[in-house]
Amino acid sequence: MIEQRDRLLESLFDAADEKLSDETFTSSVVEDVRSHRRRLLFGRLAVAALLVILELLLDSPLQASLGNAGDVLGTPLYPVKHEWIGFILTPINSVAGLIGLILLGLHYFYRKIAP
Repeated sequence: MIEQRDRLLESLFDAADEKLSDETFTSSVVEDVRSHRRRLLFGRLAVAALLVILELLLDSPLQASLGNAGDVLGTPLYPVKHEWIGFILTPINSVAGLIGLILLGLHYFYRKIAP
């Protein structure tokens, strides 16, 4: 067995064992993350409250819009004559399926490019 050790590597391992004493940095990072989560939560709650108020005031246009969007997204891309094949291919053979596949492809492409 070789007893020679690399001094630089040994010094790096010794430096890694030292405990970091900068508590102000870690506490500021934790506080920034907490404030970001709070702002995100309050923003989402504000949007949800605004949607509920608009739904009550504007005589349910959101319900009609979502119904129309559901009809459009469920439209088949290619008409299938056999009922059981159409039932099996419904998730893929629709506008929503096409949009989902495009978004999955973009996500996969982004994950391959981004570090």
